[in-house]
Amino acid sequence: MIRIEFNPTEIQLLKQEKDENPNPKIRRRVEVVYLKSKGLQHKDIHDITGFSHTQITKLLNLYQMGGLQAIKTLHYQGQLSKLHPFKDELKSSFEKKPFATLKEAKARIAEISGIGLSLTQVKEFLDKMGIKRRKVKQIPDKVHIQKQEAFKKTNLSL
Repeated sequence: MIRIEFNPTEIQLLKQEKDENPNPKIRRRVEVVYLKSKGLQHKDIHDITGFSHTQITKLLNLYQMGGLQAIKTLHYQGQLSKLHPFKDELKSSFEKKPFATLKEAKARIAEISGIGLSLTQVKEFLDKMGIKRRKVKQIPDKVHIQKQEAFKKTNLSL
């Protein structure tokens, strides 16, 4: 059993982080410490959160050593995409000749990298690269030529 002394300010900060942190993993981790601050035993914390006894002990030791900031730090880096080596080449290709549809972008990605993606994966990859799709909009069919000419004469005269 780990013994940690909590003051009211720490408990209030834990409650706030548990309720308001945007990352669900951090909210769950903080909830373990918050429940401990309320005097619950590890068995009860396990029943409420679903964390194993080992995870609970590790989180509480982490909190003891580094405080709330240590609990909020996640060390997961993620995996690099298979398309990562082709990222610059694909970006320059799309900048030189923009694609009209996702199917066209999918074909060009497959041509350059040799990797086939679904349309959803293509959209996510393009979003991560910062490339936005252009949406075609309808051109207004009624144009008031006299109003345009009057606007040009009155507002744009130099």
